[in-house]
Amino acid sequence: MLFLLYNPVSIPNAEVARVKHQIRSSLGGPLFLSAMAVQFLISTSTFMLFTALPLYFQTQGSPKTVAGLSTTLFAIAALLARPLGGVLFDRYDRTLVFHLGVGTLIGATSLMALPAGIPYLLTCRLLQGVGFSLFTTGMGVLLPDFVPQGRVLQAIAIQGLVASLGPALGGPLAVQLLPAGFELVVVTSTLIGIAGMGLAVPTFPRAPSSRDGEGSASSQDLPHRLWSRLFHKEALAPSAFALLLGLSYGAALTFIPGYALTRGIPNGGLFFTSFTLAVVLTRLFFGKVQGDLSLLMSGSFIVSGISFLLLIPLSGYLHLLVSGLLYGAGYGVAFPILNTGALMSAAHHRRGAAASTFFTAMDAGVAVGSLLAGGIAQALGFPAVFLTLGIGLLLGGGVILLPEVRRAGFLHTRE
Repeated sequence: MLFLLYNPVSIPNAEVARVKHQIRSSLGGPLFLSAMAVQFLISTSTFMLFTALPLYFQTQGSPKTVAGLSTTLFAIAALLARPLGGVLFDRYDRTLVFHLGVGTLIGATSLMALPAGIPYLLTCRLLQGVGFSLFTTGMGVLLPDFVPQGRVLQAIAIQGLVASLGPALGGPLAVQLLPAGFELVVVTSTLIGIAGMGLAVPTFPRAPSSRDGEGSASSQDLPHRLWSRLFHKEALAPSAFALLLGLSYGAALTFIPGYALTRGIPNGGLFFTSFTLAVVLTRLFFGKVQGDLSLLMSGSFIVSGISFLLLIPLSGYLHLLVSGLLYGAGYGVAFPILNTGALMSAAHHRRGAAASTFFTAMDAGVAVGSLLAGGIAQALGFPAVFLTLGIGLLLGGGVILLPEVRRAGFLHTRE
């Protein structure tokens, strides 16, 4: 199970294996398409519960803070599992760790069908968070090996597009199934997840050693070695903006469907349908962007901020769909730039740490965002939540235009 320690003689063989793998799995190839199918199925399964569980708690008369806690605990578990996951992906069989994560995620989902109370369901959310952490980190680590080096940004954009189909389909589907019983939502989510888990086995066979470029243990002091193993310094800049993006995403996933109900809109999950449509439109031509991306990044945060401000006077489905379109356009541009910047800042054998750094920031944002939004909603109401997030995203768009940030490497495309 352990990968072999670095041997200079083995580098050419590993590189040849990686090139052959990329030829068979280039964009449009069967392996890449199969990987995207796995992404779609697991995302749909996961985001059904993101929508259904807070709504279920609300229909049971639980406080809004409990609904927020269902997302917060998921994100906290994912957050705490990220650093360890990065180490596992850098040191052991990456595909084995990946399959372990998928199995944990789907297994925890199936357990939620058992009749139990709120503490039990929240415990299952913790396990789901750990599994989802390993799944998403694994996709980030393995995906660059599926495509030619110059197509990584486009591949990550496509992956994000496919991942966004999860909330687009899973959210409305969960809302439609929930009146028939929460157990039906869980069973449906589990079956979809099992399909993804079955497809993942032939799609992700054992990969080349992730330690091919890593030397033997250095003489660095233990705290520095521990920090460098868990996190990747060059990935911190894009991860800081991912933190802000995660704040908005956590609040949107947790509270927009419930807020829509209070405004007389039964299926608030349609927000995510329009969100996905915008992501699709922005990413169809995303691989063609070149050069300095700072203005594009700034605009994406500003548009996202406006989308939340538009939710304050929410008055109907058209209003909801327009807000979702704007948020999808902003998120659809920002996420792949930040994700690619973090991953490509690291050598092949350090991608686990880079992915861990990026997704740790994203998870922290989701956890804090849902918890903060729950507290604000309980004290001041939903409009105050969207006002706070809208202003924060607008400020983030301004910070990106600062000269120090514009010179950062993650805001420039690499071939």
